[in-house]
Amino acid sequence: MRDGDVLPCGDLVLHIIRTPGHTPGSICVFAAPRSLSPRVEMGKSPFKEAGLLITGDTLFVGSCGRTDLPGSDPRDMMSSLARLSTMDPAVVVCPGHNYAMEPFSTIGAERAQNEMVKMGLSHFPKPLPVPPCAMCGTGLPCGPKGFRIGRKARIVKLTSEQGQAINGQDCVIESYMEDRERYAVRMINASAVKVLKPENLEKPEKDATEAPEAT
Repeated sequence: MRDGDVLPCGDLVLHIIRTPGHTPGSICVFAAPRSLSPRVEMGKSPFKEAGLLITGDTLFVGSCGRTDLPGSDPRDMMSSLARLSTMDPAVVVCPGHNYAMEPFSTIGAERAQNEMVKMGLSHFPKPLPVPPCAMCGTGLPCGPKGFRIGRKARIVKLTSEQGQAINGQDCVIESYMEDRERYAVRMINASAVKVLKPENLEKPEKDATEAPEAT
């Protein structure tokens, strides 16, 4: 898996974030609800509101993974911790090991209390940003059209015979694949996922999923 890969998974969208340090190939997985943008209450679990960050052996509650093993790199770990700290403070941290009183935490709590995260930020005050799609909880746009994960878009200007049949239909943005410069979208009236160029998508005139503007 590569940094920035996005994997639809049931009601979630999984974002791959490369976080070397404990091992050269370490990753974290940000599990975001499809309806993360705009946020809505999903059942009674507070964990679903901002998404879950599965941190494996990178970030623990109050500490981090070991860097004294073959292939480990303390500097990479500091960079990775600083990078994760830029995510939405409400994102829930789910580590691979429980070495603290509580099994879970949040990005905000770890940024405020975790000395290893603080050390990472002191070494890397301007860390590498996480992939854009994994920042959808903060309201950042996704791809050149500025769509957000879980928002509606309308399919337009397809010229093939099959494409013309779905022109004008609404879909839901699954992800933006930077390496291919394409959006992955899920058809509303079917389970099919299609990969389309930005110019083949536009914002519907009235998007019911848009959050109302503050007055």
